[in-house]
Amino acid sequence: MLSVLALTSVVLLGIASQSTALVVYTNWEKHALVGSDVRLSCSFFSWQWTSPDVSFTWQYRQDGAKDSISIFHYAGGEAYPANKGPFQNRLEFVGNPSRRDGSILIKDLDFGDNGTFTCDAKNPPDIAGHPSTVRLLVFEKANMARKAKEKKDHSKNSVSDTFFWSFFYFHMYNFILSSDTLVLSLPVGRPPKVASPPFIY
Repeated sequence: MLSVLALTSVVLLGIASQSTALVVYTNWEKHALVGSDVRLSCSFFSWQWTSPDVSFTWQYRQDGAKDSISIFHYAGGEAYPANKGPFQNRLEFVGNPSRRDGSILIKDLDFGDNGTFTCDAKNPPDIAGHPSTVRLLVFEKANMARKAKEKKDHSKNSVSDTFFWSFFYFHMYNFILSSDTLVLSLPVGRPPKVASPPFIY
């Protein structure tokens, strides 16, 4: 009887743990140019069917700041972007909650937008889970072009070095082969006698 009760409790605990096993996913890092738009993706895994009460919350912490601020919330089928703050009139909800997608779009990026974005999702009864963060890095176009040029130049130098060493080893190999030929072409036999030097008293 005790073994049956123990097995039942284990099964119930397993079901309870599955009912709260919600995992949120975002990118690790996103790069974008000044003046462009960037999509910050957010999705989640849940053992439950997608609830009509699914919700998403986005927070933002600017580089150098200690505290985060709330910039977006989705609940009850409605999107609520913050009506003040750094992303006022620049944030748009582009997700699909029925597909567990809570992505947002930030428009007209600036250097001041560099920072960490945190997405949290709830899918009742799955409400326990860890938020996920994505780091946004905004670059100037000139910097991006310079980085691309440096990468291209590095590739060219690598090709030039490879060609040089291939050319060097090829000629060294031919030189060694020709040296072996010279040695093999020498006459085979006893070495010629050389007169001994006179003794000095």
